[in-house]
Amino acid sequence: MFNNISENGILFTEGAGCDRNITCGSKSTTYVDIQFKNSEIVLDDLVNINSGTGLLTHIVGEDTGLAVDIFSFFGMICENKVWYVTKYPAGIRYRTTNREWKLVGTNGKYDGKKSKIEVMSCASVTASIE
Repeated sequence: MFNNISENGILFTEGAGCDRNITCGSKSTTYVDIQFKNSEIVLDDLVNINSGTGLLTHIVGEDTGLAVDIFSFFGMICENKVWYVTKYPAGIRYRTTNREWKLVGTNGKYDGKKSKIEVMSCASVTASIE
């Protein structure tokens, strides 16, 4: 999951075991992808649990490029060498049984529930506070 990050100008530190830190830019290309079959989140109107994917995004409208500690932002944890998110700060976007896109959990409703990280994208930091 963390291959070639330093080659892309991403600030990444790796400690012993599961100790990691990644600083990404707050952009639409910084996100985490989950599959609901590998999540503690249950949604009644999910189109299909086996193909259902949730997209966890940066703070909507904050396409600034400023630095974000992605581990804290998404509440990333590691258990038995498997990585999970436990925070959904901008909610979860998914497709319903009516084939419509829906955004839920922006109020923190799902915070604390584990979802296995399937894909992670981290934009480089392109702005700074002066």
